[in-house]
Amino acid sequence: MQTIYNQKLVKLIIDGFKISGLFEGASVTVRFDGGEVEKTQGTDGPGMNVATMQGGALIFQLQELSNGHDFLWALSEKQQLGFPGVTAIATLGTGAIVTYINTLVSLPAEFATGDKKQAGINYTLISQIAKWSNLRRLF
Repeated sequence: MQTIYNQKLVKLIIDGFKISGLFEGASVTVRFDGGEVEKTQGTDGPGMNVATMQGGALIFQLQELSNGHDFLWALSEKQQLGFPGVTAIATLGTGAIVTYINTLVSLPAEFATGDKKQAGINYTLISQIAKWSNLRRLF
């Protein structure tokens, strides 16, 4: 059976709160930091270097009328007071699940409005731990 990417299946839950109003047609970017493997050649022979896993980032756009803005701003205010990071779970359109642990919110620097379509506002979540699960093979 072929699995087709379906953007309508993308779901985002942050600290138990389901974010709605993801910007239609916009990408959700999943980034992992670390974990790269590189072959090395030294005077003592070949070797391998493995970079330590250092979390990752989740980048997404919300519509102006999304229920997530107030929630994300409140989380940002808490983190400014020293509250710990939260857990964020993204279910992607292929059924893959990405879990971010000890996650902080990077607020949008700017957004534009008044275009033909409702504006999309970018958010970035940064975490210390990021994991894939439930990956499906596409063929």
